[in-house]
Amino acid sequence: MFDSASFQFVLFGLAVALLINFSRARIWRSSILMLASFIFIALLAHSSLLQTCIVLLPLAAFLLLGYLCLLFIQKQFPKSLLISLFTVILVYIWLKKYTFLPEATFLHFSYFTLGLSYIFFRVLHLLIDRAETADKQPINLFQY
Repeated sequence: MFDSASFQFVLFGLAVALLINFSRARIWRSSILMLASFIFIALLAHSSLLQTCIVLLPLAAFLLLGYLCLLFIQKQFPKSLLISLFTVILVYIWLKKYTFLPEATFLHFSYFTLGLSYIFFRVLHLLIDRAETADKQPINLFQY
């Protein structure tokens, strides 16, 4: 529907900024940003609702994997950081279809990977930070 250089993109960003400033409450701002992120990604997918769900499924699964690894680390199992990092890196390499992996193992449908590298590094940072932080406040799904 739009790209980052379009008039619609600018209007969308301005509308989100306006909505965020209706309240100073943290939950309000977080909710608006999360909803705007979902809408933005869905609009970039350029598909029907069913196709959008299918196209976004690998990205959503990667995000869920990151959260599950975070929970695993929060439980403080032995070698949980090592196992989590290895798993996240392996899945990232697989989703990005690195050429040293057999082509038969890849998903054979188009899927959305815009921002996957950024998400990958944010997840790695969060996992490492959580494993090394003395303050072990649990992170819930909404905070994640």
